Amino acid sequence: MDEWALWALDQKINRRGIPVDIEFVDAAIRAYDTYYQDAYAEAKAITGLDNPNSRDQLLAWFAENGLSLEALDKEAVANALEGARGQVYDMLLLRKSLASNAVKKFYALQQAAPDGRLRGAFQFAGAERTKRWAGRLVQPHNLKRGFADPAQIELLVEATKAGALHWIMDDVPDVLSSLVRAAFAAPEGKTLVVADYASIESIVVAWLAEDDHLIRVFREGRDFYIDFAQHLFQCRYDEVTKAQRTIAKPTVLGAAYMLGAKGLTRYAAGMGVEMTEVEGKKYIDLYRAQYASIPELWETVTREAKRAILHPGTECQAGRVTFVADARFLFCVLPSGRRMAYAQPKIESVEMPWGGAKDAITYMGRNQVTRQWERIATHAGKLVENMTQAVARDVLGEGLLAVDAAGLDIVMHVHDEIVCEVDDARTDALEVMQAAMARSPSWAADLPLRSSGFTSRRYRKD
Repeated sequence: MDEWALWALDQKINRRGIPVDIEFVDAAIRAYDTYYQDAYAEAKAITGLDNPNSRDQLLAWFAENGLSLEALDKEAVANALEGARGQVYDMLLLRKSLASNAVKKFYALQQAAPDGRLRGAFQFAGAERTKRWAGRLVQPHNLKRGFADPAQIELLVEATKAGALHWIMDDVPDVLSSLVRAAFAAPEGKTLVVADYASIESIVVAWLAEDDHLIRVFREGRDFYIDFAQHLFQCRYDEVTKAQRTIAKPTVLGAAYMLGAKGLTRYAAGMGVEMTEVEGKKYIDLYRAQYASIPELWETVTREAKRAILHPGTECQAGRVTFVADARFLFCVLPSGRRMAYAQPKIESVEMPWGGAKDAITYMGRNQVTRQWERIATHAGKLVENMTQAVARDVLGEGLLAVDAAGLDIVMHVHDEIVCEVDDARTDALEVMQAAMARSPSWAADLPLRSSGFTSRRYRKD
């Protein structure tokens, strides 16, 4: 893979910029400012406080009115709303609105894209290890999913521009936060073409594990979540319900990275799926039995990474990747030829989260919570996650190069999605884009790829 060519394309994409509807951005800020002033005045009238946005003042007011709270963050307010009544309920709703960061990204767009183009939104190799892109300025990698219906989006945008959003929607901050995607919009005579790699991490981890069954599922156009659900609920593939697929999804996405029962229940909760630890263990055990090549990959990765550390200079093959160490780093050589590095690797006894001590690989890295440089313990699941995301990044890079070579103007890429800006008259753009993205890289000729996509004036989720 030609990293210099990819870097040059990255610079071209950042210079081209993402088209922004500045008229809508300005209107969204006005709509929120008006809403905020009204909500602040109402909060003062209810509480009688000098500053109803003051954490200490508001906590004291709630206590005086029979509600004891230790915090006023989003989760605390949401939990308190469930049993609240009267003015306390009204004030909790107002607190939610007043503390909203709904227009933070609109303000950033207003500052960063005064001419209607957001430039410099992507940092090449921004992720420390996998070298995936990082979002900058308005963080395009971290946008609320928002509305999907183009007609509804356009109605809300026009209402915002007309200063009438508060007439048709009650929770203005929440609506605005769901419309940030819509601020990215093609100018007159242009349209956006959006295509997203299908189940990219799931197919990459299956490819790394050389799991013939999962690869066949993908090649046949079937769904990974439904494939697992049919085993989980003991029914035929075509009998799996939408609810059953939803339950299966967290396991398919998380179990490949060695999640245990506790980890899966927390991960599932973040996706809105409730499960007990007993259920979590059942799902994990079934996943590992059904797709046994993935646990085998964990064992191979652990064994070969440790062997590389113990025998510097020895190339240790772990399926489709190679581990090799020197005096300073453990390198994971990816199929593309690119290398991930783990500084100052060691094998030492480490206390495991689930109890007991075990010999594990440690390295020097940045703690993701404290941001301090310290020794970090890792395990096969994390190494496989790094490998999977790094390979998915390389697939995206090859896709970007192919789409650019096809003559399409890329303006944005978000996770595993590519967005181009084309003339309205070009009707073949989506087909050309998907064909370019479906070509397997030379270093992964047997990795099946496909994408789904659509065209739209405004950026949105399909």
